[in-house]
Amino acid sequence: MVVTNDSALSPVRWTWDPSWFTARLRADRVRTPSGCCPAARQVYATRFAKVDFRCCRGRLHEIGPYRPVGGLSWHEAELHGTSLTLIGDSLQEQLFLALLCLAWSEDLDVHLQDASGAGKSWNSQIVMATGVVNVSFVRCDDLQLGLLPPRNLSQPTYLIIGGWRHLDLSTLNESFVRSAILGPLERERPLKRTLLAEALPSHFPGGGFQEYLESLKSYHEFLVSTAGSNATHAAARHARQVCEAHAEPSADRGCAINPLLRAAATSSRGAAELLELSSLYAGRGAAHVGERWVSGRSASPALDCGHYCVAPGVLDAAALATLAKLAPSYRVRTAQRM
Repeated sequence: MVVTNDSALSPVRWTWDPSWFTARLRADRVRTPSGCCPAARQVYATRFAKVDFRCCRGRLHEIGPYRPVGGLSWHEAELHGTSLTLIGDSLQEQLFLALLCLAWSEDLDVHLQDASGAGKSWNSQIVMATGVVNVSFVRCDDLQLGLLPPRNLSQPTYLIIGGWRHLDLSTLNESFVRSAILGPLERERPLKRTLLAEALPSHFPGGGFQEYLESLKSYHEFLVSTAGSNATHAAARHARQVCEAHAEPSADRGCAINPLLRAAATSSRGAAELLELSSLYAGRGAAHVGERWVSGRSASPALDCGHYCVAPGVLDAAALATLAKLAPSYRVRTAQRM
C-alpha cells in the first residue's frame, strides 16, 4: 500500500513497508540504546522529557510503518561547505530536528550546542567525509524577521523560514506577510536562496487546539452531570483518544498561515521559494505525539496533535523533501531514481 501526497511539488511519497520499519528500529537502537534521536533528547530535555522527548517509543505500533521514498539524503544532497539557518517557532524547531535526526540515521556525526543557553537558538555541525554543513535554528515566535539581528538573515548560505500556526491569523493578510517576511529578505538576502516552509497540518479532534480544549471541558461537564464520581476516570479516557487520522477538508487544517506563505513566495520576485510539506502529512494524523501534556496556555491536559513523533520515517520525509529542494542537482537525481 502506498500513500502519496496530493501535490507534485513534493519529491517524497509514503510507502507501507513493515520490514524497513523494523530494520530501522533495530538500527536506531544500535546507534544509541534508547533508540531515540540524541538531538531530540537534547533539544527537548527541559520541556518534553515526560513525553519521551517526543520519540513516541511507547506507541510506535500505532503510527504505521510508512517509509518515505524520494527526496535526497544528506549524502546525496552535496551541501558540504554550506550553512543553513532555520527561523521560526516550534514547527521550525521540529524541522531543524528532522534534519539532524536524518543525519544521525545516516550514521553521520552531529555536533549540537545550545547557542543561547536557554534553548532559544541552536548551532550544529553535520560532519561528512566530504566536509561539514553548519545547521542552526533561531526561535522567532512573532513573525517579525526585522527584529532579528541582520546577520541571522544575511550570513547563511540557505535560509528556511516558517511556522506561526499559533498566531491569530484573522489580523494578518498578504500585505503584512510581505512586510514582515519579504521586506527583510529582499533587503538582507538579495542573491541567496530562501525557502518559506509550509506548516505541517494538525489533526486535533474537532478542529484546532482551542476547539479541542473546549470540547474536552464540555465533555467533562456532561460526565459530571450524568456519571457522578466516575466522571474523572471517563474524562481521562476521553483525553487519551488518538488524533484524527486525516486532515480534512484540506491539508491546511490548522495552518491558515500556509496560503499566505504561498502568496508571499509567488509575489517575492525570486526572494523566496515555497517548501511544500503540508499535503505530504495530510494523512499522517496517527504519527502525532498524541500523549497528554499540559500547555502553558492552559492547565487542562490535551492531546498534542500539532507536533509529530521523532520516530523512524516520520520526520525523515520532511527532511528528505527539504534537502531535495535545497540541492541544486535534485531534479536530475529525482529523475534517475524514478
